[in-house]
Amino acid sequence: MRRKVEIASLIVMFMAVVITFWPQSSNKVTNYKPNSSLTYSGLLKKGKFSGNGTLTFKNGDRYQGNFKDGQFDGKGKFTSVAKWSYEGEFSKGKPNGKGKLITVSDKVFSGRFVNGGFEK
Repeated sequence: MRRKVEIASLIVMFMAVVITFWPQSSNKVTNYKPNSSLTYSGLLKKGKFSGNGTLTFKNGDRYQGNFKDGQFDGKGKFTSVAKWSYEGEFSKGKPNGKGKLITVSDKVFSGRFVNGGFEK
């Protein structure tokens, strides 16, 4: 009997540690419309876009990729209805890191982007 109580106590302590240190949960949403000009499907954390998701703007522009604190952050792809796109790394909402921009006239800029600008 004592052995069973010890095992049960260990399980309860383990679960308490797991619950205490478990990362804050994110909520998965589909077709979330925070305002009339945006539609979002993906994860929300503390009410902000977080993790992997898709953001579609009223005009049809679309971003698919990672978010952090409500901004494009990590790998993603932005596609404009004006027929240009950027695929690569983002930081704080801007292209930052390795990426590829294809312009409306199909000119390709591939390489490093810093704070939204292209560097060779």
